[in-house]
Amino acid sequence: MENSSPKVGSEKQGHDIIVIGGSSGSIEALRSLLPKIPANIPAALLVVIHTSQTGPYLLPKLLRRDTALQFATVEDKQPISYGKIYLARPNLHLLLEDHQMRVVFGPKENRLRPAIDPLFRSAAWTHQSRVVGVLLSGALDDGVAGLWDIRCCGGVTIVQDPDSALFPGLIQNALNVMPVDYVAPPEKIAQILRDLAGTPAPKPESQPEEQDRVRLENEIETDHFNHATKLDRMGKPSGYTCPSCGGPLWKLRTQTMDRYRCRVGHVYSSASLFQACWETSERQLYSALQLLEENAQLGNQMITKAEADGHLASAELIEQVRNLEREADILRDLLYARTQGWNPPDAPSERA
Repeated sequence: MENSSPKVGSEKQGHDIIVIGGSSGSIEALRSLLPKIPANIPAALLVVIHTSQTGPYLLPKLLRRDTALQFATVEDKQPISYGKIYLARPNLHLLLEDHQMRVVFGPKENRLRPAIDPLFRSAAWTHQSRVVGVLLSGALDDGVAGLWDIRCCGGVTIVQDPDSALFPGLIQNALNVMPVDYVAPPEKIAQILRDLAGTPAPKPESQPEEQDRVRLENEIETDHFNHATKLDRMGKPSGYTCPSCGGPLWKLRTQTMDRYRCRVGHVYSSASLFQACWETSERQLYSALQLLEENAQLGNQMITKAEADGHLASAELIEQVRNLEREADILRDLLYARTQGWNPPDAPSERA
């Protein structure tokens, strides 16, 4: 029964908040990790895995066969309990607030919803050194900033050994920007989690500037007011435009990686912003090609009608139409070259 497990916060505080994030290849890692976690572990596990937002949601059914832990229903403002796994639902961010979950349809982060960073960040701020953050196989860098936030707030950081990951890019991105406490394959991560869950959490060291940023970002996630004042405290206008809403982006001050946040809450790493801008530019180029071709077609119709009416179209109109056709050809060749040459880093299949 749901009430049979101790609620988080009802006993002596140890490392009782375990947050896990992953993308491509992380389901395989979880299936190796979870069977080695005992059902009576004095901790709650909250998990964000990037999955498709379309089609049936089969992840709980897939993972349930591999573990003695209970898979709990994830509902907004639901208390969390020991010995349970809470999986983020499709297209909803999973956050922590005190000893309960928040399930919110918030702006996408790194072009994803659910994203790993919001869970890690909210856990870091609300539970400080009690948090253990685990980053598994994946691509790009969603989760790296959140893992840094856990470290800044005194929590324990763990990443899967890149040699054991199907897609090591996410893990390597974390290792490139911060020291982590443990690097291990999934089976050994399970042992580390068992040991940490029974260990009292130390008092976190003070990192005022970084912890203040974590607090402000977490407040932005949980309220719906104008955030410009908070953004000014965390960074400065970047000169870039949010690809999702068209608003200005602030560049956040962090010690590890450049990040960007807009007024309404969209958040990007440099890599995810680059990917989003690349795709936006491609859409705009196709829109420009469509306009050029439509304009040329209309001009040719005017030329044909003039000839049918027994008089010639003006030389100026004919020249304008030919210029439009040449410009359309140039743009078409440019778009074709994009598909044949260099492409930006692959985004996960669940991208915005």
